[in-house]
Amino acid sequence: MSEQTFYGQQHLTTDDEGGFNSLSFLVSQGLAKLNTSTLVKVLRTDASGTAAVGYVDVMPLVHQQTGDDQSVPHGTIYGVPYLRLQGGTNAVIVDPVVGDTGFCLFADRDISAVKANHGPANPGSRRRFDFADAMYIGGWISKAPKNYIQIKDDSIEIYATSSPINITTADKINNVASDSVNSNAPEIKLTGSAKVTVIAPEIDLTASATVKVTAPSITLN
Repeated sequence: MSEQTFYGQQHLTTDDEGGFNSLSFLVSQGLAKLNTSTLVKVLRTDASGTAAVGYVDVMPLVHQQTGDDQSVPHGTIYGVPYLRLQGGTNAVIVDPVVGDTGFCLFADRDISAVKANHGPANPGSRRRFDFADAMYIGGWISKAPKNYIQIKDDSIEIYATSSPINITTADKINNVASDSVNSNAPEIKLTGSAKVTVIAPEIDLTASATVKVTAPSITLN
C-alpha cells in the first residue's frame, strides 16, 4: 500500500524562536476562515419574472489551494438570495440566468432565520462569515447585452433584438415631446377596443406604398 503525502500551510518562515511568526501564522489561519466577498457563477435559478425575488445556486470562481499549491475547486452554494432593483411594489426586473457571473457578499451572522421569516429574527446558529450566508449581486464580468436600456447625456436608448416591446397599463399612456416623434418601423399597429385620439398641430402621412384607413366612420376636419 503506497503512502500518500499531505502538505499543510506551514512553511520554513512560520516558526521562530521569538514566536512572532508562529503567532502570525495562527492569525492568518483564523482569518482564512472568514469569507467576505468573491466572484461566483450562477448554476441554477428559480427566478420567475414578475413573482417575488427568488434564489440562485452559485459556485465560487476563485479556487482553493493546498499547501503544495494544488487547485481545489469549491462546491455549490445553495439558496442564495439575489438582488433586484426594487422599492415597495415597484421594480426593474432583470433576473439572473444560468451562466451569469456575479458577486457574492457573505453576512457576518447567520441569516437563515431572516430568509425564512422575511423579517427580523435571531441568528440561526453561531456561524460567522460563512458561505451559507451569501447574497448575490449580478452583472460582473458579463457579456455584451443584446437587449438594453441605455441612458446617455444626449439620448435614452431602448433596444430589443427580436422580442417585442410590450407596454401594458391600467390607465393611459401619455407621450409628451417638445420636438417630434419619429418612427422607422416597417409596420405600426394601433389596436384596441377603445377610441384612438391623435391631437397635433399637423399630421403628415408619407408612404411609398398605399395608406389604408379602415373604420366604421371616418371624419376629417
